Amino acid sequence: MEALEFRLKHLKVENRDFEAEQAESLLNTAHWRDTRKKLSLTLGLTILLSTLMIMIFMVYLIHYNVRVRRIREEFRRFANDNYTENQRQDLQQLMAAIQRRRNRFH
Repeated sequence: MEALEFRLKHLKVENRDFEAEQAESLLNTAHWRDTRKKLSLTLGLTILLSTLMIMIFMVYLIHYNVRVRRIREEFRRFANDNYTENQRQDLQQLMAAIQRRRNRFH
């Protein structure tokens, strides 16, 4: 591209208009191709990163739902009379914390 710019300046100095127009056209085409490559690369990277972020968020949601499901199962087990009052209170506090966290997101 630098060679084209040099050739264009040289042709303009010599007043060779037709060849200067052709060189300028080639230079514009080269600039456009370079810009297009950069834009397509940027767009590709943006799409790739967006997809990656969505996948990470989905993994987080699945992990969160699995944890909540396990805690609910534990809570049902604690509902039995086999556990002490302190254990039941601990689990109720945990369930209340989960509910507060869920309300914060919804």
